[in-house]
Amino acid sequence: MKMKKFSLMLLAAGASLTNVQAVEAQDQVSISIMGRVLPAWKLEAVAAQGDAGHAVVAAAESRQQVLVTIFRRGAIESPAGTVQLWLALRTNAQHYQLRATALSTSDELQLEFGQPQASGNGSQVAVASVPGFTPQTSVLIPAEAGAVATGTRISMRGTFDSPHNALMVPVTLHIPASGKGAGAAAQTYQVRFTMGE
Repeated sequence: MKMKKFSLMLLAAGASLTNVQAVEAQDQVSISIMGRVLPAWKLEAVAAQGDAGHAVVAAAESRQQVLVTIFRRGAIESPAGTVQLWLALRTNAQHYQLRATALSTSDELQLEFGQPQASGNGSQVAVASVPGFTPQTSVLIPAEAGAVATGTRISMRGTFDSPHNALMVPVTLHIPASGKGAGAAAQTYQVRFTMGE
């Protein structure tokens, strides 16, 4: 097919039907739209539960950030405990990092990842994304936004809310025991999770 130059035409309100038919009768023109789809990420906490000694609240700060706040129950002196999270990760980027920053405490927190799995029936999740999820560290040091895991593309299609295009990652936060003389900071822990490049 012979390609023709074309321009965008605005048909005046008074254009006759004959003129419209003449435009439609012209040879068809093939148009190719080329470009790069920008990478996008979404991170959300879909479940958060503390043990008997700890309460937990997980809240979205942005599309790519989740803030997890952990409160000790009861006395200042309390044993070590755990908090269980499920994080849902979505991205069309070829590679990503999951970073974590420990806030509001001088104590190191231990982080442990369980086996990730595709959400829903997994029909929109890249097959390589489950084995491609790779933990990097198990210790969260205050005020350092280090990569705690890396991975490969997750979402093959869908939207930020599609039920079948997320990687579901179980996370356990190990909370240290609180001893005598612990201040208020030791009674509240915060961890910010961020997903991006």
